[in-house]
Amino acid sequence: MASVSFNEPFGSITGSFYVSGFLPLAKLPVIRLIKGSQFRKFCIICIVILVITVAITCVCHEEEERPRKEQNHR
Repeated sequence: MASVSFNEPFGSITGSFYVSGFLPLAKLPVIRLIKGSQFRKFCIICIVILVITVAITCVCHEEEERPRKEQNHR
């Protein structure tokens, strides 16, 4: 029986916060234009990435209507 580990998503989320603390976001050319703290710059980067991934999903995903089941009324 396969076991499910819940540590992997939590580790990737907390790992991104630890890595973002060590990145010098103030020295990157485009991000330097954003005023504010390191956390604010990190949040703006995350929002941009989220918007891009949602846009890609919306463009590439096609929804199809499921066929209706016939219901017998008694």
